[in-house]
Amino acid sequence: MLAMVWGFREATLFFYCLGWAGFAKTAQQCSRGSEICHNICTSQSREVVASFREKSIIKQNINYLNKNPMSKLSTSKNKSTPIPTKLNEEDFNEFILPHLSMPKRGPKCKIGYHKIFNDILKVLYTGIQWKELPIERNLETGKPEIHYTNVYKHFAKWQADGSWERVFNSSIFFLKTQERLDTSIIHGDGSNTVAKKGGDGIGYSGHKHQKGEKTMTVVDNNGYILSPMTVDSVNRHDTTLLPKSLNHLMNLKKSISLELNGTLFNLDSGFDSLVNRKYIFNRQMKPNIKENPRNRKSPKKGRKRLFDKEAYKLRFCVERTFAWKDKFKRLLIRFETIQARYQAFKLIAYTLINIREFCCGTT
Repeated sequence: MLAMVWGFREATLFFYCLGWAGFAKTAQQCSRGSEICHNICTSQSREVVASFREKSIIKQNINYLNKNPMSKLSTSKNKSTPIPTKLNEEDFNEFILPHLSMPKRGPKCKIGYHKIFNDILKVLYTGIQWKELPIERNLETGKPEIHYTNVYKHFAKWQADGSWERVFNSSIFFLKTQERLDTSIIHGDGSNTVAKKGGDGIGYSGHKHQKGEKTMTVVDNNGYILSPMTVDSVNRHDTTLLPKSLNHLMNLKKSISLELNGTLFNLDSGFDSLVNRKYIFNRQMKPNIKENPRNRKSPKKGRKRLFDKEAYKLRFCVERTFAWKDKFKRLLIRFETIQARYQAFKLIAYTLINIREFCCGTT
């Protein structure tokens, strides 16, 4: 009775004070049993709560898929495949070499175009100057196999004749043949790059107090780059970049027969304008743009615009792609005075991001 009124621990102390050791031991054993039962009940309740949360999350995903049958939410996490910074000869011959222009006459390259491409990747990955490029030396003569100016000449020549653009477009076509593109939802965003040495195509941003350029990038739902071609000065607003980017996306759609009808186009509030929404609708896509309040104190009158909050949460894919791009140090700050050369470096980096799961290059 005392154990029921006071509790097992208080009853144990009371029996020890009276000298009744037998009663004290039984009360102590009962207190231990009650603690074990309490722990078992709490652990079971935690498991029940965790299972209930998992079931509720699964129900939310199922309800969203039922409401939006065109969207393909990936239930499994994407594999974190490292981005290669050096290609072996087999991968180079498969993904890069067929799309590079070769000289029709004159002496051929003695060391091979595979080594020249890896030397270009060294500059792209480390961000070093061309004259500091670590070139392998000939074992017999002890001289460098090739001068760094010749490596730059090949890079500039392939940029001028559109080889790097063909390499990038081929990576998108390869992803389409492998059924890796998820174009049910595509995401777009702009990124700024500071230009330290000036050059063409740059401007001054009074908001960020810097000189540079702005690029708009469009990715699919898996983070593969579809359109990085739109480049303008940093003082231009994001809304002016969307029409140019959509024109390039439509050209890509025709060239590789990319299915974009009914695609949901995710954009942030910086692209919110009536012109952009009509431009997307006319391309048979659905704009999912977060509305820009523009300092309104009350909501805008009229019919509410199309906006899917659950699909908008997937826009982190384009931010993750920007983080992958920052692995290449040459792209963090623009040191090229010629805008097309800097864009060529971006095309090479985006190509490596697209083919990272299919090549065996080193990181």
